[in-house]
Amino acid sequence: MNRARLIKKEETANRVSNELREKKPPRVKRRREVITEWIDKRRQDRKDPRKDFAALFTQPQIS
Repeated sequence: MNRARLIKKEETANRVSNELREKKPPRVKRRREVITEWIDKRRQDRKDPRKDFAALFTQPQIS
């Protein structure tokens, strides 16, 4: 038989928290990163409609 061993609360809490961290699938984080990068890129690529409209009525500058 094995010897009896004292189990401390901290050890069980740490073990449970480590197990929970390990159970998360890494692809969830990856999806979230991809989506946020895509949204940021769309914001940067977006043109200002006011500038586009103003460009229709400006005179071309010949230098």
